[in-house]
Amino acid sequence: AVIIISIILSYSLKKNLEQDNADYRDFEISRTKADLKNYVDIAYNLIEEAEAAVKRGELTIDQAKEMAMDQIDQLRYDPGEGYFWINATGVPFPTMIMHPTVPALNGKVLNAPKFNCAMGKNQNLFIAMIEVTAKTGEGYVDYLWPKPTQDGLTEDQPKISYVKWHKSFNWIIGTGKYIDDIDAAVAFKKNQSEGLISKLIFS
Repeated sequence: AVIIISIILSYSLKKNLEQDNADYRDFEISRTKADLKNYVDIAYNLIEEAEAAVKRGELTIDQAKEMAMDQIDQLRYDPGEGYFWINATGVPFPTMIMHPTVPALNGKVLNAPKFNCAMGKNQNLFIAMIEVTAKTGEGYVDYLWPKPTQDGLTEDQPKISYVKWHKSFNWIIGTGKYIDDIDAAVAFKKNQSEGLISKLIFS
């Protein structure tokens, strides 16, 4: 009877643990998404200000775009790891307008096979961004991408980006964040809880 009760209790506790971990991960992902949206909104306002200067006759459209690019190129967060890029909306593949950490991409057509890593279906990352913003003007794209570290690049890691389309400039501006740290925290939390359950059941 004691063994049966222990098995039932263990199963119940593990089910509760699984749900608790799932809820924790969902909360952290939601918080990350909200942060990304807020960051892009800040950068997007710089584009809006540049556009307003054109409407006031203070800048030409080319000058306004150059000013906005220069400002966004300097923006950082998290501390210094987070950045923003701007890509065009051309088809079948867009070009990169500004990428602050990989400037070699600027002006390049984004059709390399390495970009086929989005939405869990090997879709071109930047085509996915165009499709998302074409529907609602903004949205999230998830994909896999190597993570820079002090020792070089890691294997592909899950990443989420938030992108927003500026209609008059015809730009898509975005920023992204790796979520492997969230999954690592969930795994750590799970191991701790499982250890506690084992002590409660078998002590």
